[in-house]
Amino acid sequence: MTLHSLISSMERLPTPIATLLFVVAINLAGVIHAVFKASSYPFTKSCELIVSLKKCGGRSKFAFTKDFPLHQGVVRIAMSRSFQTEIFGVFEAYMDIIESSRLFGKCPLTIDRDGSFLQVDVRLGTFRAFWCRIVFTIIFSSIPGGIIIASHLINVTNVLPKPEINVPIITGWSYTIVFCFGCTIISLFVPVIANWRLGVILQEHLYKLLVRLDYSCPRNMNGIKTSHMIRRIAVVVCKSYTMSSIAAAIIEVVMGWDPLYYVLVLNSRNLGSNRFLQLALLLIRFSSLLILFLEGSRVIVILVLVVLFMANIFYRAQTMWKQLVKIHMGQGLVASNYATLMLFDKVPALYYWVLPYLAVICAIVMAGLIYIMATAHEEGTAGLTSMKNRCASRKALFVKEVSAVRVFSFQTIGGATPAAISNEFKTSYFYNVLDYTIYFVLGFPI
Repeated sequence: MTLHSLISSMERLPTPIATLLFVVAINLAGVIHAVFKASSYPFTKSCELIVSLKKCGGRSKFAFTKDFPLHQGVVRIAMSRSFQTEIFGVFEAYMDIIESSRLFGKCPLTIDRDGSFLQVDVRLGTFRAFWCRIVFTIIFSSIPGGIIIASHLINVTNVLPKPEINVPIITGWSYTIVFCFGCTIISLFVPVIANWRLGVILQEHLYKLLVRLDYSCPRNMNGIKTSHMIRRIAVVVCKSYTMSSIAAAIIEVVMGWDPLYYVLVLNSRNLGSNRFLQLALLLIRFSSLLILFLEGSRVIVILVLVVLFMANIFYRAQTMWKQLVKIHMGQGLVASNYATLMLFDKVPALYYWVLPYLAVICAIVMAGLIYIMATAHEEGTAGLTSMKNRCASRKALFVKEVSAVRVFSFQTIGGATPAAISNEFKTSYFYNVLDYTIYFVLGFPI
């Protein structure tokens, strides 16, 4: 059946049925238009984030600005640091409470004071105090704890002669369980430390996505109250673990549950008459336990803060997407109803029926183009990587020359307003084309 015959058959329908189909088609087209407009709204206002470092009161701060191409010119909108605090508030609470504390201090898994990103600082000699604390804990806590666990396993299995250290069964099993739990927690940080650069890139990507969504969403509908509540929870968590570490160390020393108590105190005969050795051993026991509990609390706090950060990110993104869809769906429905009344009996109803199918066909075509471009990008990247790995002189120089070739490019944003022509690298131009294409279809950046 051809399109002309289909239109003729539709025109022979009774007037009430044709009117009903006309209204339904217009409303369906309005809903689809609203959803696509809401999903691609940040793309129509897409911009380049320019990070400018400003000094404010001796402390570095980032001010994020955006360039929007408009008919009247370029409007520059500055993003305040308050939004950055809303997103990374949990990490800033860790920086203000944990890292600023004299008891905790800083560790290699730290917070970037400028960007508020969680990152791993691999520079040698930066955290001397932290590594000294770790060595002190290993000598006076980990090694005696290992001796107790080994003695307990020997007593249980009866494979070797029983050692002279008398360790209760409950204490031995408790130390074994704590050791297994500690190894499990530490193993969770191995992938993070090995791929810490990917973690920073992910945090920057999520923040840029939220910046674009926040620009389009009204201030009172972007989930700011939830971010403030999550930050308060993070502050309570950081403070509670600081106090609980001190209390746990005191209780352990008083009750005699620490490893040095079983290794030295119960098995030494020269401590009863020497008060100085007793006092020195008591200080060493308390210091080693305090450092052990503080670093263990730091690990748990970082895990909790990462969970709170991801919950804040996903909730804010979901809330702003939902509000944008509601706003643009309402606009689309009002516009479609107005068009239904104004164009009734002037435009055949079937033309409005065709619009949703055209939208689906365009989406399928764009998905195919994205797949082709992504495949080409992957093959090109793999080829360049292979050339770099195999060739050390001539071909590597050729790859650098190809990557450094500059091209003239322009971007049409919003469907009608072209941005200024820029001179950029060919590889950067290809990446921008791929990013904007996927952004236009999917509605969110990559």
